[in-house]
Formats: sequence, C-alpha cells, structure tokens
Amino acid sequence: VGTRSAGLLSVSRPWVSVMGPRWGARPLSVTAVARLPDGRMVAATEDGLRTWDGTSPVPVPGWSPAWGRPRSLLVEPDGSVLVSWERAASGGLVRWSTSGWTPLLSEERGARAFAFQGRDVWLGYEDGSVTRMSLLNEKPRPEPHRADGACRGAVGALAVAGDGTLYAGTEHGLSVIRRDQARCLVPPGTERDATRVSAILATATGRVWMGPPAGLVSLRGDRFVRLTEG
Repeated sequence: VGTRSAGLLSVSRPWVSVMGPRWGARPLSVTAVARLPDGRMVAATEDGLRTWDGTSPVPVPGWSPAWGRPRSLLVEPDGSVLVSWERAASGGLVRWSTSGWTPLLSEERGARAFAFQGRDVWLGYEDGSVTRMSLLNEKPRPEPHRADGACRGAVGALAVAGDGTLYAGTEHGLSVIRRDQARCLVPPGTERDATRVSAILATATGRVWMGPPAGLVSLRGDRFVRLTEG
C-alpha cells in the first residue's frame, strides 16, 4: 500500500513499513505501486522510482529532474514500465526498461491517468478530455477522442474492459465510453465529493470495481453496488 508520508506498507503483517525511513532521512510519498514480472515491487516516489525485492529498496538511476515527480505506473507485457510524470502545469510519459529511460511524451498539460488497450494507451486529463496514443509509432502522439455524453470534470482513473469499453473516473461520476458515445453514471452517497471516482479495476470476467469516497463499489449494468451489499 502506498502512503503519502510513511512510504510503502505491507498488509501481510499489520502495517509493517517496508519502504519508509530507510529510503532517506525522511519518509517519501509513494504515488503508485506495481509488480514487475520478476516478482519485485516498483514504487513511484516524489523523486523517482525505487524497486524492492523483499529485503531492501533500491533507487532506479536515471530519473530526470525535468520530469518532476512520477505519478502513475503501468507495467507493459515485456516487463518495461510506463511512468507518467507531472511538473507544475506540464506532464508526460516515459518508459523504463533494462536499456534505460525513453521519453515518449511531453505536454503542456499532463495526463492524470492512463490505461492499456493492446498496444495503445489511453490518457485522461485535468480538463476532462481523453486521448488515445499508439505505442507502435516511432514518435507516439496522442489523438483526441470525442465521446458525447461523458461526465464532466477531471479524469483521475481509467480502465479498459475486455470488450473494449473504456471506463473513465471523473470528479462527477463514471463515464462508460463505447466508441464515440458515452454514458455518465453517478455513484450514490451524500459524502463530500461523493461523485468522484478515483480508482477503477475492470476484471477479466467483465466486472468493474471502483473507489469513490463512499467506499468500494462494483458496477452491475447501470447500478452501483456497495461491497457490503455483496
């Protein structure tokens, strides 16, 4: 589990810190965590990436200060890692592999979320828009994707289902996007920011899980079901 001040915590034993103060004089904020094909964990921190093999954290060399801080991670099928970064109002995408770092994208506006669909990657932005970019191109460029009926507000999470449906979590609900059409579904709840969807998981069985402030819920048709409801 990545935290903002205590590094990376393990829940196999009650909240044991496995990547905390040992990373430096102060605990680092962990913004994303992923597992590499060789079993190691890789974590995005405020000043780059670190791997952990179960015994000690190892900084990944080569992170450029020009990239600001890494925000999210996505492991590709060949084991390389896509890293989105943000700095002030800009952002971009780089790839880390055994051969080092490869910059893929730098924009005035930075992507806040991304998800794979084959060899394409979807990117979500602060202004609520989404783009699609092919990783097969020598110089990948995101292409705008218009979806009438999508929710308004910043995109904070993306996931693609097996049937190609794109799910975009926004500040004002969940956009279910099929080609150029979308539906905006609003989670239930009266809590502050109750409509915000900040995390999404689309499973191989077609089930969709998400994390609005009200707690973990799943999507069944157009209906949200809380975890406690089965």
